[in-house]
Amino acid sequence: MLEDDGPIPPFLRVVDGDTRLDSVQFEEQEIYDFMVKLKEDKSSGPDSISPAVLKYCARSLAKPLSLLFKVSLNEGIVPQDWRT
Repeated sequence: MLEDDGPIPPFLRVVDGDTRLDSVQFEEQEIYDFMVKLKEDKSSGPDSISPAVLKYCARSLAKPLSLLFKVSLNEGIVPQDWRT
């Protein structure tokens, strides 16, 4: 059995017995900054989209991705492919 190592970190809260993230933010600029740093020679993920394409389209994709991530977090729904 694990020992209690102290209080729950401040970014988590418990609601109806479920642990929820409280302070995770998906800002458009941060997503863009991450995408432009993708290594183009790496393999594609489960979506089969190459990092080179994601990097090239970073400016156009950053806002819709930030909105998609926010909705997913707020609704508590994470697609199965994101869990791998």
